Amino acid sequence: MADFDQLPEAEYRGIRFPLESSDMEGGNDFVEHTAYRRRGADMEPAGIKAYRGSLTIPLINSGPLVARYGRLWPDLRGDLIAEFESHPIGTLVHPTWGTLEIAVQSWSASDDPGLRNGQRLKVTFEEHNGSLASLVGLDGAVTTDPTTTVQTQTAQADALGAPFAGYAPTSATIDEQMTALESATVLTSSEITAAFRTMNAAVDRNLALPSLAGTAAHEAVVALLAVRVSLQSYYARFAPNVSAVRYYRLPAEMSVAEIAQTVYGDISRVALLYAANSFTDPLLVPAGTLVTVLPT
Repeated sequence: MADFDQLPEAEYRGIRFPLESSDMEGGNDFVEHTAYRRRGADMEPAGIKAYRGSLTIPLINSGPLVARYGRLWPDLRGDLIAEFESHPIGTLVHPTWGTLEIAVQSWSASDDPGLRNGQRLKVTFEEHNGSLASLVGLDGAVTTDPTTTVQTQTAQADALGAPFAGYAPTSATIDEQMTALESATVLTSSEITAAFRTMNAAVDRNLALPSLAGTAAHEAVVALLAVRVSLQSYYARFAPNVSAVRYYRLPAEMSVAEIAQTVYGDISRVALLYAANSFTDPLLVPAGTLVTVLPT
């Protein structure tokens, strides 16, 4: 049995509850292409799957939990089930994944003959409207402004965290690293990784503070988790993942320069094609070749 005094906390539409365990599952969708008399298949990414997950909520009237939430069984159980049924789509604040919109798919109560003072509630959900997905679309276009999002959420977190002992403002560190990233003409992978490691470390140091462990710091913790999630989206701008990559199958034999003109509208983008592909003969790329097209 978990140590109820140490359980993390989650929230659904303003209702706070303890979280004993949680699972999250993601992945990518693919379209499979096969060619005549050729072994294997070309796998074309078709986007990111919706995240799916589950929450195990201990609605048990133990001393530490009752002190934090009041009577969990049957009172909090009734409040949560009523909320899931009346508002099946809502905002979940998760202790490690931050804030996301979810669709509650099912809930079930687990009875234990040896447990006479409550139940465990298992909730399954699916991400709604891609709230955890990368902010970079399939065409490489940024759908929102992640820079502004990070700056706004960092300022909010610092304002909420300031009253708590040991809190160190994250704005200065994050602004410094973002300025370096935005102003650089060329960035290596190690430079990008180091910048984001520094920004995330500033957030994690505050999340580990003993003064933020109590319920009084709930809003500050939620704000810091939101910063962590927005940094993940901002990262996609500098290190695009598979969802930011396009693929182009050549309808005819072409040179690499002609491919660049076709997919980018700019012949000078040939370096992006060389970075992601291996061409035996850059002047004669055979028809039917699947070319990886990185975002600009």
